[in-house]
Amino acid sequence: MKRKTTATTDIKLNTETKTIGDLEVTVTAFLPIPAMELQARLLKIVGPALGMLGKVTMDSDVKELGPLIGTALMNVQPGELPALVRDVLKSTSVVYRGKNLTLDKIDTINIVFAGRLRAMYEVIGFTLMVNFSDFFEDGLDDRSASELMSEETE
Repeated sequence: MKRKTTATTDIKLNTETKTIGDLEVTVTAFLPIPAMELQARLLKIVGPALGMLGKVTMDSDVKELGPLIGTALMNVQPGELPALVRDVLKSTSVVYRGKNLTLDKIDTINIVFAGRLRAMYEVIGFTLMVNFSDFFEDGLDDRSASELMSEETE
């Protein structure tokens, strides 16, 4: 996995690149406020599944995280899912069939992952690890979503 830092005015954002299947995936971390907004949405939806993620670390294989994300997404209402996936992946780009594509549109996500749902879960997992690495480095435990959110706002 390659890491670099991207400067946005005076803010340095973490960027990581990893090969997942036949895709070269690059994720630039979100700015803090959009990250917190997304985190709140995710915790509301996947809060009950956080216990399953307890043993995940930055060293975990993305392939292990993909199925967990699939299970966690069972709590998402069908109409919410496309926007949630797009919002998670909007800072992610892939090299697909020789083209660099940003996954910020549902149509692009559909093209890249048609017939490759598992790869999409793995890319989502990698994107979440880059954006919320502070949760993965120590591993998540059985704390509730509200406890995790209160820690973030203190």
